[in-house]
Amino acid sequence: MPEVWYRDFDINLNPSLVAVIGNKGNGKSALTDIIGLVGNSYNDNYSFLTKAKFRNPRPYNRAANTEAQIVWSDNSKDGYFRLDNDVDPNKPEKVKYIPQNFLESLCVNEDEHDFEREIKKIIFTHTASSERLGFSNLDELITYKSEVINKELGSIKGEIEDINLRIINLERKSLESFRQSLTEKLQNKEEELKNHEALKPDAIQTPTNNPELEARNKDIHAEIENVKKATTQKEARLKHLNEAKSTLLQESSELEKIRQSFQNLKDTLDQSSGKYRTALGRYDLDLDNILKYEVSLEPIVKLKEEKNRDLDAIQLELQGQDENNKGLEETITDLYQKLISLEEKLDEPYRLYQKYLTDLDEWENRRKGIIGDTDSYGTIEHSKSELKYLDERLPLELESAIEERNQLVKKLFEKKSEIIGLYKSSYKPITEFIEKYSYLMKDYQVNISVEFTLDGFITKFFDHISQGARGTYIGLEEGQKFLIDLIPQFDINESNSLLDFLNAIRESLLFDKRPDQNNSKRELEQQLKKSYTIDDFYRFLYGIDFLKPTFKLNLGDKSLSELSPGERGALLLIFYLFLDKDDKPLLIDQPEENLDNQSVYQYLVHFIKEAKKEGK
Repeated sequence: MPEVWYRDFDINLNPSLVAVIGNKGNGKSALTDIIGLVGNSYNDNYSFLTKAKFRNPRPYNRAANTEAQIVWSDNSKDGYFRLDNDVDPNKPEKVKYIPQNFLESLCVNEDEHDFEREIKKIIFTHTASSERLGFSNLDELITYKSEVINKELGSIKGEIEDINLRIINLERKSLESFRQSLTEKLQNKEEELKNHEALKPDAIQTPTNNPELEARNKDIHAEIENVKKATTQKEARLKHLNEAKSTLLQESSELEKIRQSFQNLKDTLDQSSGKYRTALGRYDLDLDNILKYEVSLEPIVKLKEEKNRDLDAIQLELQGQDENNKGLEETITDLYQKLISLEEKLDEPYRLYQKYLTDLDEWENRRKGIIGDTDSYGTIEHSKSELKYLDERLPLELESAIEERNQLVKKLFEKKSEIIGLYKSSYKPITEFIEKYSYLMKDYQVNISVEFTLDGFITKFFDHISQGARGTYIGLEEGQKFLIDLIPQFDINESNSLLDFLNAIRESLLFDKRPDQNNSKRELEQQLKKSYTIDDFYRFLYGIDFLKPTFKLNLGDKSLSELSPGERGALLLIFYLFLDKDDKPLLIDQPEENLDNQSVYQYLVHFIKEAKKEGK
């Protein structure tokens, strides 16, 4: 290399606070970058050792022709390190390096996540190695510790999804359109009954004025009555068998679902047992002494087989085996044919009379079918019963179901809050630090907390809800504004207030909250985008996945987003000085670029003095 940058260049640094002072361009960042590289600092956000500067391959690679090494106070050294090489992530850091670019990006960037991420890194160094459980950062550790909690969350969500379906069905019945449909069906049936009453067959008297004719038709008439009686009995049997068949099919299906559920449970237990057996084996523990279970599916299988045998017997009775053993349905058909044949043998007066009786029976049966009962769908009595149910029982059932869901959501929130507890436990070092040194920052108290925030709630809400549909949220700007104004009215970190928020959202979809709409009723389904169902929306709303544990840092009455770059820089350097438990040297490149004089005076000076006392 034709240029001379460094030749036998040694710099002796004392073990305490060292400040390198020099004009811009005199090599301060070059020195710190080189120490960071040779000390294998993982933070390689360099300002000097870049391809635009010292590592530029044109006209020649200066870094490839330059070597450096660190000699420690005990005279140990690792040999020379070429400056075009990269740090080795598989080797330990020997210095903690905060490059100027890195510190500036954390202090100036409006995105709080980078700053939060760095704070978490510092906190993680405060976590004892034995408590890190092999993980490399705080979020991975929290995720692992949350596994059991997340499984319980999934179970509670399943219960909420089940009750959502009940509520959706009850809400559908409470709609004015449902009541209107039911009322119209009742009116149609009542009109049908009125028309049917007018079609009652004209009465025909029994022909009794001709003894000879009566004697000739007596036996045929008696046989007709017997056939009718037999037909009525067979039809009653047919109805009973069909009802029994329907019940058996439902029971068989339910038993199969139960069997499958227990089979899945057994498979899960078997799989988990294998995993835990290996883990427990490392501690000379036998899983069989901890977990004992037996899943016997045989009683369910046997009962299901009995149901299937009963179904086969019913099917055989209905359809028969062959021509010699006819089924019930064919037997009834034969009886009707026989009845027609017998009626044809009657003399005219008796034939007319018999036809009248047959027509009257059919008329009576049709009348009964129109009137029906409370269990016969589509009949007058059923419609009346449903309308009575809408007035008397439905409101109470809906209220009860909503209260049941509220309790499950509260349970879900409390379980989710346990994850907040894990974060708070991890942040304990920083809260203890704040308490310990509060006297140095009495004018600017630092508060650290972890609380729930709404993560993407507004976006996901309008993914489901159309702003082109008539209702509270119609209009892009108006709908957004209503929701944005609604959210701050509730404390989502308190379970009752969260429930109030969720139910306020629901109410704003069932009633139009625009000033000129007088709380007019609206149907939720008509406000959903085409690709979504009410079930989808309720799963989103009441599953509360949008609640995200969030790190909160306040300096006095200022939130993290309101801190100046200088205040951010001072806080970060204080945390590096006191919270980072690494005993390696801390190297900071030009921190004054990201600090203001007030921050230096009010915060940093006091803490540097304290750090000196503790031998940092």
